[in-house]
Amino acid sequence: PVLLPHLPRILAAVVQALAPHHSLAREQCYHAALRVIAAMAACTGVVALDPNKQRLVAGPAGSSEPGQVVIYDLRNGTRTACVAAFSKPVTAVCFSPDARNVATYCAELLSVKVWGLDNPRRALRAFQLRAPPSATPPASSSSSSSGAPPPPEQSPVSTGWLRWTSENMLHLQGSGVSPEQGLTFDLSARP
Repeated sequence: PVLLPHLPRILAAVVQALAPHHSLAREQCYHAALRVIAAMAACTGVVALDPNKQRLVAGPAGSSEPGQVVIYDLRNGTRTACVAAFSKPVTAVCFSPDARNVATYCAELLSVKVWGLDNPRRALRAFQLRAPPSATPPASSSSSSSGAPPPPEQSPVSTGWLRWTSENMLHLQGSGVSPEQGLTFDLSARP
């Protein structure tokens, strides 16, 4: 939590150190930079390193807008895309096992979106969760216009981590919540 406000500058410095035109810095810092990124990903759900360790995605602290995620290419030390994922802060991000997609979660909107990295401007899938019975539902508690499937019946997770459990299964796990109490999304199911 202490580093979160400074995350954009930290990530920018780490990624810049990996730029090919800084060959000496890249050679000296590459493995340390990956360890720093992996540590950030382990302690916050808003930073993720792809399985190939070639790309990085950072949630709200990685951009100037809280609903955006920034994608960096670690091979050339550049910011490759900035995706307007939600109108509210992004709570969690992760890469798919094949590193071709990024999943984002917004606790305030109770929404999960999956983005293809070949065209990150448009969500491939969107899931709108239902608010718990005691909560006020978000403005659009029905399926989104992107053809989202009906919301799961489970209560949403207010903070947490996203992870792929298989090629087509995405799991949202909350802080302090057992795996059985998280939410699982079947990406192969037709909207």
